[in-house]
Amino acid sequence: MLFCAVRLVLDETTLTAVMQVDLAGGTVLVGGGCSMVKAGIMVSASEVQTKASCQAEAAVGGTWPASSEFCRVPLKWCGTSMELPVRLRCSGDSLVVLLHGIGCSSESFNAAFSIASLQGYSICAFDFPGHGRASGVLPDVRLLEADDFLSSYADVARQVIRWVKKRQPRISRVFIVGHSMGGAVGAIVARGSGISGFVNVDGNLVAEDCGIVSRRMAEQSLDEFRQRGYKNFVAELEDSPAADLRVWASWCSLANPVALHRAAQSLVEWSDGGKLLEAFNSMPVRAYLYGGMDDRGYITKRISSVQTTIETIEGSGHFAMIDNPAEFYSVLSAVLGKMGADIAGRPRAGNRHLVRLALRWISRLPAYLSGS
Repeated sequence: MLFCAVRLVLDETTLTAVMQVDLAGGTVLVGGGCSMVKAGIMVSASEVQTKASCQAEAAVGGTWPASSEFCRVPLKWCGTSMELPVRLRCSGDSLVVLLHGIGCSSESFNAAFSIASLQGYSICAFDFPGHGRASGVLPDVRLLEADDFLSSYADVARQVIRWVKKRQPRISRVFIVGHSMGGAVGAIVARGSGISGFVNVDGNLVAEDCGIVSRRMAEQSLDEFRQRGYKNFVAELEDSPAADLRVWASWCSLANPVALHRAAQSLVEWSDGGKLLEAFNSMPVRAYLYGGMDDRGYITKRISSVQTTIETIEGSGHFAMIDNPAEFYSVLSAVLGKMGADIAGRPRAGNRHLVRLALRWISRLPAYLSGS
């Protein structure tokens, strides 16, 4: 099994994507439910397997040293025990945890598991409860306060990280990469200890980030959203001329409307209250990535500092990992590498008091030598 750059010809349109290819069997394997987007066309797995003629052009990195697997991680969410499907690849002592956005799924980061620039990292992605593969029966999340809903998602992320680290004791660093809502959840998780760095991918930080999506959802009553708002939102995405929004529609159609509504309310509350921006700016190792087709001046001026790495992904909008995956993962890899180098150059937390004592002694050395 190889990961190859594959040319697909579908209805006289040529597309290129990185896919799993069984060269011996002559088949192209696309993960269940996933889609590709190129040249403004969304192509489903079934269309690729039944209608497209395929040709493997060049192997990308050859056979991977470690393949990903789906695990079922036991955890508790909102007082309910559940097993969360988690996609995991263990291939390095640095773990990258990928957190998806509202109404999305972990499939938004599918390419991370097959991109050459991230081969040296262990990678973990999962669907938040109420989304994607975890969209089944939910506990009564209406009992949660709006502020608590994102916190409950952050607790899910912490449980997954603990499970992965227990399974792979060699993991010494954990980096969180959060897109959209995942950026908000990641900011909450990264406030605690044990997180080496945080990458916010056009994620919620301030009131303006709620835009017309989460705020419009939150302003509806739960019953109104379940009866009309949810279906109308999915239909709008499906009819959009933008390919990335049509892919979003395919993910959103799998989500539980109750979870979407509670997540939207929580996003508005956290964003309007300024707590996400405060959390982000307090992190010692942080980065902000956004699509070059969008104007993010309202936020970049509030997070700009020597401690913040800010990068633009050209030719992309809100879904940079879908619109321009090659540049997105190239930039992400460089940002993670810089974070690792910055961490290596800092004294360990346990040694900081020794460093302070040494500096204090050095500052007193002239006076000691002069005999005063």
